[in-house]
Amino acid sequence: MSLAPAPTVGLARPPAAVQELLDEAAANAEAAAVLLHALAEQPLRAPDLLDDIADRECDGDRITHDLRRELAHRLVLGFERGDLLRLVELLDDVVDAVDDAAHDLSLYAVALTSSRMTTIAAVLRDLVRTSMRALRRIEYGPPAQTSLQQRAHELRDELRRELRVAHAALLDDSADALGALQGETVLARVRSLGDACARLLSAAHALAMNHSTD
Repeated sequence: MSLAPAPTVGLARPPAAVQELLDEAAANAEAAAVLLHALAEQPLRAPDLLDDIADRECDGDRITHDLRRELAHRLVLGFERGDLLRLVELLDDVVDAVDDAAHDLSLYAVALTSSRMTTIAAVLRDLVRTSMRALRRIEYGPPAQTSLQQRAHELRDELRRELRVAHAALLDDSADALGALQGETVLARVRSLGDACARLLSAAHALAMNHSTD
């Protein structure tokens, strides 16, 4: 098993209590994305999985509140408090986007083929996971961030390809206008989740670059 790289010497780091909460929030977001993939794979389990995802969303709100409180009462050396608060908000946006996508998927999954939606959800799961790894590795400096950003870029390209194929399939089924509209609603939620990950990745990358040792 490969070991994580050591933090870059001289790199500013969030206070321990803040980093612990960021790690908890990242794990919570990953769990939500895994549940979203399970929902796509097993739609008959929708009631239980939606409850589980809603729990993750509630946990995300709690962690966000705790992070705001920690940042309000701590001296954050080497970081702009606003940068960390922005990161916290973007992380919360990812979990909210998972919850929204799960809700619409549970309503309109029939409009999309099961295999297509399962593939899309798997890409989303991996994109969220990669985004959270980037968040956790802010203190490891540019090399770790660069490799994660590259992986995220590949996943976003894959997501765009899958969305184009799904959109084309909906257009081909022109006889079912309502189904096409429902399918587009799900795809719009998927795009929103992908965009939320992209914003978080951009903020994590900028924070790591800005606070690395020259």
